[in-house]
Amino acid sequence: MNSHEFFIGPNKRYVHGRMVPLSYRVGDKRTVAVTVTDITEQRRTERILQRTYELRQISDLMSDIITGVANSASIPYLSGKIGFDLMQPSFTIKILSDSFILTDADASDVQRLKDETISLLSEVPGCLAWNCCEGIAIIAAATFLGQEELASRIGAKLVTVDVGIAASIGISEVNSGLDGLKTGCQQALAAALAARCNNSTATIHYKDAGIFQLVPGLLTVGATQDYVTRQIGPLIYYDITKNTNYLTTLEELLKGASVREVAEKQYLHHKTIICRQKTIAKILNFSFEDYQRKLAIAMAIQLHKLGRL
Repeated sequence: MNSHEFFIGPNKRYVHGRMVPLSYRVGDKRTVAVTVTDITEQRRTERILQRTYELRQISDLMSDIITGVANSASIPYLSGKIGFDLMQPSFTIKILSDSFILTDADASDVQRLKDETISLLSEVPGCLAWNCCEGIAIIAAATFLGQEELASRIGAKLVTVDVGIAASIGISEVNSGLDGLKTGCQQALAAALAARCNNSTATIHYKDAGIFQLVPGLLTVGATQDYVTRQIGPLIYYDITKNTNYLTTLEELLKGASVREVAEKQYLHHKTIICRQKTIAKILNFSFEDYQRKLAIAMAIQLHKLGRL
């Protein structure tokens, strides 16, 4: 059995050919039976499976590096294995999307989507993409592409996926070395979480992540829910029981908007906003003149929104 390749127009096709001699003769000439099977799709599937296997190996290696399983002495070897110099100055990008959230019902479909997306993103020159628990991570050489240019290329790749993935993208600062890689992953996650809270399809740099620069650390100690409950728990309960949206009003006021601006945005009379402001202050037992408390409440609101995503 032999394999052959040929072109039909611009498309390459693969076939298997097989010949079997027959006893039947035509005149004095012997005959053979010939079968030709188009194996183009089979070859394509084999390539996809091989590429998926390679990308999952890279994901496992990157996970070992970031979690500390791999030590710094093995970095040169691992750099050769994954085809990316981990010691060079680089920055990290994290991509979060509802499409990447695993559930028991569609775990295989989600994994297939992530594999396909990682394969596409790996085509961007100078980049290495891998699967992480939050979504997809990318590391890029700082000297190859600018951060904004790379983010633009990533966005263009995401819309070519079958479902047109809507994603929040976070970009880290430039770091180097093993510790720098770990730091970059944390920074990119913080920026992606900030993007997710502000606009599900936004791209945010770590330097613009504000209080979300603290979030990855807070999430690891399990204090987030307690903090939210202490700061704004009574107002959340009030909104639930009264079917109101006072928390949204509070968030707008804390952003520095005037009473009239908040009223216009929420389609309410400005006197209604003044009444809400007084009620909110009473429920939370705080003054809108208390700068430190306003900062604490603003952070609690963002953490509350993050917990609902």
